[in-house]
Amino acid sequence: MVRNILLLLSLAFVASMATAQDVTAVIIDGRSMVPLRYVTESLGASVTYDSRTRNTNISLDDQHVNMSTGSNIAFVDGNRVVMDTTPALIDGVTYVPVRFVSTNLGMDVIWISQTRQVRIAYPKTGKTIVLVVREAGI
Repeated sequence: MVRNILLLLSLAFVASMATAQDVTAVIIDGRSMVPLRYVTESLGASVTYDSRTRNTNISLDDQHVNMSTGSNIAFVDGNRVVMDTTPALIDGVTYVPVRFVSTNLGMDVIWISQTRQVRIAYPKTGKTIVLVVREAGI
């Protein structure tokens, strides 16, 4: 399978405050992919990763998502779901489809095209992440 990959530089904001760390978002076959731990842990989720099986478990309150790098099959609260893309391992970092993971953990996701922002909010805690996406070099 041939994949089109576009690297984007993102500045991340948590609760409207810029973080000290830049985050790189990756567009793979038209899907926005973000570093798993950054997005999920910033909003309070716990993540475990088994490097032998390349399996990732994400838990937030009573919601659970299980997925494996390179597979389009995920389990959401124990139910099998076919994703339209697969998690990817890039330079030792697991990237996941931002909308799939966020919405299945009970988060709200909004794409603001005018400012190229992805806003991810967890209503139960009031925490919000804003990813400002710019192409490298702009």
